[in-house]
Amino acid sequence: MFNFNRKSKKQSSPNLPVIFDPILSDIARLLTASELDAHADIAGTILTELRTNNVEQFIGLLNSIEMWGGSGAVWEVHIADKEIDRKFKRAMFDLIDQMEEYNIMGQGVKRIRQLLQHY
Repeated sequence: MFNFNRKSKKQSSPNLPVIFDPILSDIARLLTASELDAHADIAGTILTELRTNNVEQFIGLLNSIEMWGGSGAVWEVHIADKEIDRKFKRAMFDLIDQMEEYNIMGQGVKRIRQLLQHY
């Protein structure tokens, strides 16, 4: 019959770690530098799934409420240092770009991209 769960070629690409590891590592580093350890742990958990090649878990966590949901989500943390904040928002924008490029972006994330676009 129909297979609605078919993965695109990019979604199952071996390039996922090459593309996403540096971006997520940068996000985790910036969060740690800003003493946002709980948020850095979320990015770290996503990195672990990526590095262990658990693609389905990686994509699920990458699109999770902890990353993109309401109050307390990683994307909307407050970083007092303006330079670190700018770098963080730029990294989040780059992450969204790659999520779209690799067809692994949840619907709610597109709206967030518009908010981060000027960074």
